[in-house]
Amino acid sequence: DPQNVGDALVAVVKVSSGTLSVSSVSGGGVSSWARLEAYKDGAHDTELWLGTVISTGSSTLSVKFSGPASGDDVDLVAQEFTAHLGAGTVWTTDKASGQSNASSTSVKFPSLVAASSGELYFGYARSANTISRGSTPGFTYVFTADANLVTYDTDTSSTAAPQASVSPASTSGAVAALLEASAGSSPAPTVTSISPTSGPAS
Repeated sequence: DPQNVGDALVAVVKVSSGTLSVSSVSGGGVSSWARLEAYKDGAHDTELWLGTVISTGSSTLSVKFSGPASGDDVDLVAQEFTAHLGAGTVWTTDKASGQSNASSTSVKFPSLVAASSGELYFGYARSANTISRGSTPGFTYVFTADANLVTYDTDTSSTAAPQASVSPASTSGAVAALLEASAGSSPAPTVTSISPTSGPAS
């Protein structure tokens, strides 16, 4: 459940289908979701979506596809990130990419170059065989419910190219994005009440 207004909520949706795609994402305490990347590699559609939290507490994330997905495997992941800039934080995309990896024991995430310091790198990789966490410095690796892998670094300032491993050797696919956070403009103060409402002018 979302913890802080102004945080980024990054969602991954992977559907094992060569024809389906994500039509929309809703919920999660977010009013508007934006697609960061959609990568198709034949038998899978893997997408990254970004939303900014406007309400906290219990919330459900809903995904609509371009057609029925009842017989297809779906992997859905959502991760919240804070920039400690408050409720007016503005999140923008620096870069995003997807790629297919040839059969190997290495799982490579897209190599992305940060335009500025302190960017958030978020990536997701899937494979038919068993993936293991990588050891790229600065990166955290988290398994999904489908035993696929999410990785992120909240302080990317140069080229980011994390890797993981898979056994036995297998093809794999991955998507990633670099996000920037900035402090949004504060609204002008408004008068909601005056007390006292009458009396002598000074």
